[in-house]
Amino acid sequence: MTNFLPLIEKFHSLQGEGFHTGKSAFFIRLAGCNVGCSWCDTKHSWNQKNYPLIPIEKIVNEIKKARKKGASFLVITGGEPLHHNLDNLCQIINKETSRGGMDPIKIHIETSGVNKISGNYDWITLSPKRHSPPQHLFFREL
Repeated sequence: MTNFLPLIEKFHSLQGEGFHTGKSAFFIRLAGCNVGCSWCDTKHSWNQKNYPLIPIEKIVNEIKKARKKGASFLVITGGEPLHHNLDNLCQIINKETSRGGMDPIKIHIETSGVNKISGNYDWITLSPKRHSPPQHLFFREL
């Protein structure tokens, strides 16, 4: 079970693209990607060894703070976030953000689909790559 993740950055902003454009969101960007797209705008995220491993509990505390400040959902992005097993992260987020009678914060993920799905999501943004297509398993689980 993964208790630490390589965190590049975290920030509260507006979702800038897709169906949820303009909505308040908290982003966590995880390091690590071996998809290797030549057009990638976050190539600095590829080598996860360049970033510290952060305890999941610390990441979740930041999510809770952002929610109190108005974030309506969480976006997990990267790199390629599904290079990591995110089961534990999602379980802790759901548990910790549902205290006090609140519904858990909605969890969104941005992925190329090259890895199997781990974690539970309310919204999945799939960005398939021709040179490294999504796994068929990915489509069966949607």
